[in-house]
Amino acid sequence: MSKITYMLIFLVSLLSAENIKIDFKETRYIDALNEKVTRNGQISFSNESAKIFYESGNREITLINGQVTIKNDKEIVQKNAKEEQGIINMFAIFRAIFESDEERLKMFFKITQKSQNEVSLRAINSSNPIATLTYKINEGNITKLELFSQSGDRITIDVVKKR
Repeated sequence: MSKITYMLIFLVSLLSAENIKIDFKETRYIDALNEKVTRNGQISFSNESAKIFYESGNREITLINGQVTIKNDKEIVQKNAKEEQGIINMFAIFRAIFESDEERLKMFFKITQKSQNEVSLRAINSSNPIATLTYKINEGNITKLELFSQSGDRITIDVVKKR
């Protein structure tokens, strides 16, 4: 799928999004360094924007009006969303998961296993940085996501609270 198609999918999803805010704990295993990093953060979606904030390093990534803003402790970088396709895709994927939008997920993944408590997905395109993704559901709420990247890195996201 082209970059423009991904951007359109995401921008259309912004127009129909409800306000969602999720507190999470992320554990990232970096295969090349054999290192594990844990951070806490929040991800939120509204009709106008999408934002992820990490407490450590005071890092924030925001998408609003086709503009990606990346803030760290010391610097702010702004880019056109077309330059940050990976960020747009991640926001679109997370939004589809937390809004239970299976049709939108099928634009990125093939569902390989589905039960009442777990859904496993495999990327349909090798250009997708996520090779496989599994999410766990408890009483209708997403409780955990496990992502395996094409590079061998692994990310586990535990949902602490959904508001």
